Amino acid sequence: MAERKPVKTENGMEFPAEAYAYVPDPEKPSTWKLRLWEDPEKKETPRQVGMAVAALSPGGFRGNRVEIPREDLPKVKARVRAAWKKVHPDASDDDLPPVLREGASVEARQDATPLLEYTASSGPLRVDRERGVIYGVKVLGLESANGRVYLPEALQRAAALYEGKPVNVDHVSGSQLRSYRDRIGKLVNVRVGHDGLYADLVVNPKHPLAEQLFWDAEHAPENVGLSHDARGKTAVRNGKVVVEAIESVRSVDLVAEPATTRSLYEGAVDAVMATEPQADNAKSDDGTADDRGDGGIDDPDSLPDDAFAIVLPGGVKIRDKTYPLHKRYFPIHTPAAVRRSLVAIANNRKLAPHHRELALQRARDAARKFGIDPDEVLKMKESRDMDLAKLTLAELKEARPDLVEAIQAQTEVQQELIAIKAERDKLAAELKRYQHIETVTKELKEASLALDDIPESLRELLLTVEDAEKRKKAINEFKGLLKDRRPMSAPAGRPRAGERDLESLVASWRI
Repeated sequence: MAERKPVKTENGMEFPAEAYAYVPDPEKPSTWKLRLWEDPEKKETPRQVGMAVAALSPGGFRGNRVEIPREDLPKVKARVRAAWKKVHPDASDDDLPPVLREGASVEARQDATPLLEYTASSGPLRVDRERGVIYGVKVLGLESANGRVYLPEALQRAAALYEGKPVNVDHVSGSQLRSYRDRIGKLVNVRVGHDGLYADLVVNPKHPLAEQLFWDAEHAPENVGLSHDARGKTAVRNGKVVVEAIESVRSVDLVAEPATTRSLYEGAVDAVMATEPQADNAKSDDGTADDRGDGGIDDPDSLPDDAFAIVLPGGVKIRDKTYPLHKRYFPIHTPAAVRRSLVAIANNRKLAPHHRELALQRARDAARKFGIDPDEVLKMKESRDMDLAKLTLAELKEARPDLVEAIQAQTEVQQELIAIKAERDKLAAELKRYQHIETVTKELKEASLALDDIPESLRELLLTVEDAEKRKKAINEFKGLLKDRRPMSAPAGRPRAGERDLESLVASWRI
């Protein structure tokens, strides 16, 4: 009798190792990740493969990215890529999700890899409103946050491709044509720096977003970032994607709140942009999902204004979107998004009451359109809150020892940080005192006096007074007193008329 192969049970169904993209140990189903089969009969389906792609993408599935060792990623991506092509037989390589476009094997090479990168610069940088120029914007770094490395010689050769390249507002999806209203400027004076490619951004001062861009550049650079759509040659070496050449640049776009870098000027960081739809299902332990979902999640920045419960006033509307995009809150375009937004609105305490009420009403209306009872969703939220309120430390330790350990570690770090700050403040105060003593000593030297020659009460006065003019006056009066002092002929203890003893004079300075 043949020995039964190991299987992994999910959603009441048994799956063999072939159903997963990552199988580090065929004998241990608990190590298998990224399920590609929806069930043992249907096997690969667009929906299930889409979940695996979402879990592999930089943004992860519902914010959580599946953990795969770097050295195994090329093989895993090749397995997912093959499954994706199987369920999309009419699609071309250009239609592949960005996360699957790199490397078919560890040493595989591609001649036209799409490179969708977010880039930020160090700054803030100088803005010339009269000429409409933001100087020294970073165009591309040497290494991206997801591990993609750009060779310096590749950037050197690519500089000419970025010279004069138009800069647009926001991305467009697929083959959608650009609107003339999207064009806000261009890149000029492109040059190679020690850590990447730099340029000056020439901005059309008549564009509706020009002044907002200038203001963000100077005061709130976290509001905006540059995103690039290019193609080039890549190779995977030791688990890292190396960009050997940039062959073409399709566009450079201004986007709000990029995924891994937070500003136009924040640092030398890039990130792959995951543009493929992501399944909005509940995530299972292996980084895929179960069967409770309702379709895909769109990139929130690609959605129109009416896909949100509220759009705060003060922005500029271009076509169907309001800029800056972060003024749009609580997506309501899918059933799962509505459920999340209902809970988020109920928990929100930052919005003005009338804005919160408006958002809640719109979310309720959207829920009813999807056949969802909003009151039931909020009741479930209240029930979960009550359960959490009753949670004990012992129960938390039993259920999530890793979480308790992480909290304790964070507490210890915070305590150490407080102690370090206290020590820093103490040393800073000591340094300030020594600097003050040095300053007073110098002022006395200029007056041909020494600190040790000064009476104790006057010395204390000089070392506590911050005002340089007051110190100078006190030093000059003391010097004059020493100069004018003569032997007294009057009886001891009785100064001459018009004369004051030294202690009395010093005491008057202290008042």
